Amino acid sequence: MIRRPPRSTPLYSSAASDVYKRQVLRDVRETSEAMQEVQRALRQRKQVEDRFPADSVAEWEAKLDDVASKAAGGEWVVAAEALREITASLRTHETELSEVRELMRFVDTEWKTLRKRLDSSGVGPGDADRMAAEKAVSEAASALEQGDVQLCHKALGAAGEALETLGRRT
Repeated sequence: MIRRPPRSTPLYSSAASDVYKRQVLRDVRETSEAMQEVQRALRQRKQVEDRFPADSVAEWEAKLDDVASKAAGGEWVVAAEALREITASLRTHETELSEVRELMRFVDTEWKTLRKRLDSSGVGPGDADRMAAEKAVSEAASALEQGDVQLCHKALGAAGEALETLGRRT
């Protein structure tokens, strides 16, 4: 014997209709949330732009302009995804910058301490190794000032080697 659903149970077509309605509501909610997220970010555009790395402002502005363009075209979900990518990249850059600043402070402190030891050991400012160390620390500081994380890391590596060489002499 074939069992039939009770009369109070909706028909199969009604169940499919409910699934469709839930999907439409989910899409509307997603679009609405994306629209709010993008509009909020675009209203705060100046704060977002202030976070851009100094050495690649034009590239970051183009990405943000692309988000604004997609939003103007009603592509809110796509714009929100692009905005999240920008935000994640900025967060990564800011973390790297914070780490390199910490390294720079460490190297700078070490250099100041080593300079005092060098002076007391008779290794003067005209010494070739000392000048190389001074140059490497200066280049690292300059790269950090410009926001160039990779160049700063490279210069800090050179500074570390130079400080190690000088440290062996004292």
